[in-house]
Amino acid sequence: MVHRGPGYYTAHSGYYEWYTPSWVIEKCRIVMGSIDLDPFSCEEANRIVNAKQYYDVNHDALFGDWDQVGTMFANPPYANTIINQCCYKITEQYVRQRFDVGMVLVNNATETSWFHELMSFSTHMVVFRRRLSFTNPLIEKPKPNTRGQILFLMNRHDKYPSCQDMYLRLLEQFGSHGQVVRLYDCDCDNNW
Repeated sequence: MVHRGPGYYTAHSGYYEWYTPSWVIEKCRIVMGSIDLDPFSCEEANRIVNAKQYYDVNHDALFGDWDQVGTMFANPPYANTIINQCCYKITEQYVRQRFDVGMVLVNNATETSWFHELMSFSTHMVVFRRRLSFTNPLIEKPKPNTRGQILFLMNRHDKYPSCQDMYLRLLEQFGSHGQVVRLYDCDCDNNW
């Protein structure tokens, strides 16, 4: 059951459950090969994401280390009161090697510290050309999204394909939906 009130998810409507469009999830799964963990989720959302494992309000991802996995997808809550905690937790867990490759979908909020935190640990990003339409099981016709979105990719080079290969995968899946950007050059492309 979806509850109103304090929780992971929020928007101007006051509802706290907003789900990633299934086409975005499927493209992320193709890029990474699988989705092992969705750290900011619920049973209903996982019907779309179909992660092997997910954390919800009963297993709060903000506390403790995550189980070690290969791939992670996150669409963290966008509420100002919590998104910074979620994004810093994602980068902390990446540094602690709790996942090898991850994709994080967030609002295009370039003026925030959490946005720059994610960008500093990411190898690529997709800047969507159009605002995404998130879904909510309690709202038949949600209001149009008020912000644009960015999808960050964090790639641990020693376990997953080179940055150039990941760029090509992202371009194939998301190139028609926005601009795919490689954030920095590295020598991992010479290791394959």
